[in-house]
Amino acid sequence: MNRISLKDAGLAGLSGLMLTASFSPIDFDWIAWISLIPLLMSIEDKSPLVALKLGLFAGLSHYLTLIYWIVMVLYHYGNLNLILSLVTLLLLSLYLALYIAIFAFILVSFK
Repeated sequence: MNRISLKDAGLAGLSGLMLTASFSPIDFDWIAWISLIPLLMSIEDKSPLVALKLGLFAGLSHYLTLIYWIVMVLYHYGNLNLILSLVTLLLLSLYLALYIAIFAFILVSFK
């Protein structure tokens, strides 16, 4: 099955948000131990390419909500305009999300 359902995308997004909740200021440390379970459920019986996409979505939902403050730092202290600051956040989040995407890809590929 190679289609991404709304349920799978929701589980991947939930996984990313749960990872973010384990960091400050929310600080639910214990949730980090179970935060990848929704992602693992969403990539079960999927092709490696679909797993890569779901992992990328999980990573984006995590990093966009974790490092949101980068925009204001670049805007205020780096003297970048707001659009460039947002693009920088998106590019940095995409780069960091690749780690989770590659994890999902490798996990499904060698199953």
